[in-house]
Amino acid sequence: LILENPKSEVKVVDEEGNTPLHYFCKNYKTPKCEDLIELFIKKGADVNATNNLGESPLHFAVFNQSLKVLIAECLLKAGADPDIQNCENDTPVHYCIDIGRTDLIKLFVSYNANFDLTGYFFH
Repeated sequence: LILENPKSEVKVVDEEGNTPLHYFCKNYKTPKCEDLIELFIKKGADVNATNNLGESPLHFAVFNQSLKVLIAECLLKAGADPDIQNCENDTPVHYCIDIGRTDLIKLFVSYNANFDLTGYFFH
């Protein structure tokens, strides 16, 4: 309901540079997320926005406790770049490898993520 309010802002950032979409991707727990991500985008949210550490909503989706695969797939369908590197050159794929999320790695493979990028975890 908050998103549907014409005065709601999706481009605001907190002191760490996170947008509402960053928080949504990390914390949302109800399976009906596709329409909400579309609404974020319709209101002007950038699926590739990065915070002060260079993390995108896709980086945050990796840590969602319930819907990481569903949210990541929605973001990728909406044009999220699976190869965005944070300040330490880690992509969402690096985060997945670090925490052992083979289900997400398979998803990133299907969206042609670049597995040759070197990040902090994998020099």
